[in-house]
Amino acid sequence: MRMRLLKRLTRAPVRSKAAPTTSEQHLPPPKPKETSYSNGTGWVGFVTTATALGVAILMHRDAPSSDVECGSSGDSWWGSPKLEHRGHYTLLKELGRGGFSIVRLAVDTQTKQMLAAKIFDPKSSSTETIQAEIDILRYLGVHRNIVSLHDVLYLKDETIMLTDLVEGGELFDYIVDMGSVSEQDAAHLLHDVCQALDYVHSRGVCHRDLKPENVLLSDRSAKANVKVADFGLSRRQRQGEQIVEKFPNGTVAYWAPEIIKRQPQDFGVDTWAFGVLAYITLTGVHPYDPRGDKSDAEIVKEIANGNYDVENKWYKSLTADAKDFLTRLLDSDPSKRLTAKQALQHPWLSGITTSSEPLDSGYTQRLQSYQRLQQLRANILAVVMGVQHAKLGKASDDDKKRFTSRRTATVNMDMFKETFALFDKDESGCIDRDELKGMLLALGQQLSSSEVDEIMRQADTDGDGKISFTEFVSMMNERLFLGI
Repeated sequence: MRMRLLKRLTRAPVRSKAAPTTSEQHLPPPKPKETSYSNGTGWVGFVTTATALGVAILMHRDAPSSDVECGSSGDSWWGSPKLEHRGHYTLLKELGRGGFSIVRLAVDTQTKQMLAAKIFDPKSSSTETIQAEIDILRYLGVHRNIVSLHDVLYLKDETIMLTDLVEGGELFDYIVDMGSVSEQDAAHLLHDVCQALDYVHSRGVCHRDLKPENVLLSDRSAKANVKVADFGLSRRQRQGEQIVEKFPNGTVAYWAPEIIKRQPQDFGVDTWAFGVLAYITLTGVHPYDPRGDKSDAEIVKEIANGNYDVENKWYKSLTADAKDFLTRLLDSDPSKRLTAKQALQHPWLSGITTSSEPLDSGYTQRLQSYQRLQQLRANILAVVMGVQHAKLGKASDDDKKRFTSRRTATVNMDMFKETFALFDKDESGCIDRDELKGMLLALGQQLSSSEVDEIMRQADTDGDGKISFTEFVSMMNERLFLGI
């Protein structure tokens, strides 16, 4: 069940003729914060602990089996890394790990440039899936608004992707740290996202998985630029070409109507997702789930019907141009929807008519609460992936491809059941409040009692004081659609 997102109010636009345009202005610097790394697939720092937890628990449960070569002995790929030098790159500290890769800080000894080295486990990763993303990134080249690929090392025991080092965190984290945010600030950030889309579309690439977690900041400075990440679901498309995917990928809450209806799709699926992202950024609520209490199936139905919310007070408080901008992006008819290039020319996004008045004071607190739930979901998924990692050593490449490509209908539900069982300490079939608190602590989340209560309240949809397996999956917001 989705936590209620931030709720923002905006006032009438106040702008002088001398005010800088969106492309010229700089944002207020975010508050100092310990540097973290995100690779566009979630919360890598937290995921490190969560993935290791999944592997360790599975190892302990299955001991003394020798089939799973994971641990801290240093003798296996997943153990303490021995890699230090590869070609003209020096691999430094570990930045994090996901279910199928380790991310380490790297330095190019020739240029002294700092990069992120994503090292894929050959036993648990689909080589076809990895190569597809590499091919897309190579084709796109270097651009200031995407996480670009610099090099690939194909070695005997691993494949290493060297990409931009992105240290500014995710979009909503950055906004929270800014403290005070205006429509103008939001437009500046969204302008960079739209520039990324315009570039990749001009190159004939459709991203197909645009969402807040895949929108990152280059650093934590006031001059940081936005970078769109995670091209794992992207595909090349000719201008005017339309496709229909038999098994939709990506995140349901950002699916365009034509994806849900299995209708022909083009680059408009990206601008639709951009519209959803912009709506949330401006109002603090999802356009098809303003109260944060709908299931994925209900959201899908609302999207298919074109019923996005225009009655909540946060939307009503937006300036007329902001509303017009959202309306044109969230048009259910792809032929009438703004393209990325057209969106860049819109008066609101270009900064001509954008309000500089601060949004409401409760904005950052609500956004932070939303982000914490996203952390929890990412961590739980990382435990699942850790369990899956320990089992994929002997899996076929087709099985690896199905899991690593994140196709929602092919995720192994048994992995979620095993993960649920890890936290259901008394084997009652439900997770109670104490077990939830223990789960959060195990995943590295130090939350107050009231925050734990809020997560429990949101997850416990039937009000019995416990989280069932069905509620657990819904809380994670995993897109496990089998019959849409």
